[in-house]
Amino acid sequence: QADQRVFNDFLAEKLPRLSTYLQKECLDISLITFNWFFTVFVDGFPPDLMLRIWDCFLSEGCKILFRYSLAFFKMYEEKLLLFPASSYFKLVKELSESTFDSRRLCHIAFYELNPLATRDINKKRQLHQFDVKQEIKEMDARRESAMKAYKERESIVVRMSELENVEEVYNSD
Repeated sequence: QADQRVFNDFLAEKLPRLSTYLQKECLDISLITFNWFFTVFVDGFPPDLMLRIWDCFLSEGCKILFRYSLAFFKMYEEKLLLFPASSYFKLVKELSESTFDSRRLCHIAFYELNPLATRDINKKRQLHQFDVKQEIKEMDARRESAMKAYKERESIVVRMSELENVEEVYNSD
């Protein structure tokens, strides 16, 4: 989750028009990029491109995930801005599967998107990790509170049932 938030920060910095469009249309781009990050682009990209990305990934680390994801969106930004939200995810999938110009994508990733420093990624990641941990703590507290309320209600239902049984026995005599 933290890396997806970091990616969204970079998207807003590097591609503000696209970022604004996605927000306006309520499109959660992490539904796409999470899979790219998780599988290191194995899913949905041509093998030639995927192998280039893997070479870079093995050499430079996770910074490559951000570089190539941003490069993809920069490469297709004009097309992506024209499509309605209803067909957006389908379009991104089709574009990723048909991205055969790996040289152009590499050029964008390494020359047009600079600077994209590891220290900047790490700073943003640290900030977002703190936020995510806080949100998890809050969710755990709400879950615990809900479970406590559920157990209290369950206890009341059991007591009411017992009282009804006693009342039936008393009324039957």
